[in-house]
Amino acid sequence: MGEKLAEVHDFLSAIPDGKVSPDHRSQLECLLSAAWDELSGGDDESMQGYKLIGRVENMEWKSPVLTCRIERHGGTVQGSSMASVHTWEVNIDSGEAAIIDRTHRQLKPMSPKLSDKELESIIEELCHAITSMSEHPSLGWIEKGRKVRVLIGKACPTGNAKQTDASRRKRFRSMLNPKLEKLGWRSASNGTSCIYKNFS
Repeated sequence: MGEKLAEVHDFLSAIPDGKVSPDHRSQLECLLSAAWDELSGGDDESMQGYKLIGRVENMEWKSPVLTCRIERHGGTVQGSSMASVHTWEVNIDSGEAAIIDRTHRQLKPMSPKLSDKELESIIEELCHAITSMSEHPSLGWIEKGRKVRVLIGKACPTGNAKQTDASRRKRFRSMLNPKLEKLGWRSASNGTSCIYKNFS
């Protein structure tokens, strides 16, 4: 048993089995964080000791096993509104740790789904602005009446996970292209730019 894990062992040996009380939780979290790298299996899901601080929940001690839940935020870096919650079982005597359950938690409200009808309404508005050569917050005229850039990030509401945003933009463009083509405007995009030229 490593030195840091021995400190966790000594601390837990002095408290009763059952839910870890709020009086002990903060100190135990710090001790467990410092000892985490000494645990076999503790690196599952790229877990590291410092990631415990402020995220450990539902600590329960039943010698020699400590059970707790830890909230992970990896998905939120990619724009997800949900966090993973892993339930860990730590055997203090054997120095082994394992994830025994995985769930998810909603951290913030998800952006509302955008129906085809709502997208069509946005597209109709853009088509009217383009054909009437009007100014619009979602348009950037390159050559008035001849060439325009659709600012898809403004036209198509975003704020979801990157994958969801990408899917929504793809859907938006697949609906916009045929509408504009009927009006004499064709895609002249290169790369990720959403540019249309008037061929009428």
